[in-house]
Amino acid sequence: MYLCSSMYLHFTPPQISAVESIAFTCPLVGGEATYRARGMYAGVKDTLYNDQELCAAAGIYYKKEPAKQKPNLSQQVMSFKLNPNPAADYTYLNCNQVANGEWQLQITDYSGRELLTKNVTFSNKRLRIDSDKLSSGTYLLRLTQNGSTAFIDKLNISK
Repeated sequence: MYLCSSMYLHFTPPQISAVESIAFTCPLVGGEATYRARGMYAGVKDTLYNDQELCAAAGIYYKKEPAKQKPNLSQQVMSFKLNPNPAADYTYLNCNQVANGEWQLQITDYSGRELLTKNVTFSNKRLRIDSDKLSSGTYLLRLTQNGSTAFIDKLNISK
């Protein structure tokens, strides 16, 4: 990469890929390098970063504001868990209660590239996710319903 006379950065495709992968890391993990990479990547493509999701994928969660009202104990909070994780050919997304309706499942790589997006429904609090077409690596799995994200986690594939 170099500066030309018009003061624009020029990148080769491998450099763009490297800068992009650093830009899409949690800033709490990548620190100053993440912000510098984002600045350089902005010259290539305008991008919005969701640091909360990127950090959640790295296992770092932002501290939530304290609840202003006492929770209703009669309403259980819906939670999800991937099992097995790491997976080889499939994994299950288990829910602690009945997950009614249609959900959208999305799997992306760490650069944000969508590898799978499909509408799914749970069966007996369980959803089978076939991962046989994914190569070994770490992916970001997101589950949404009606536009609201209900679950985000790292999906590790080991073959």
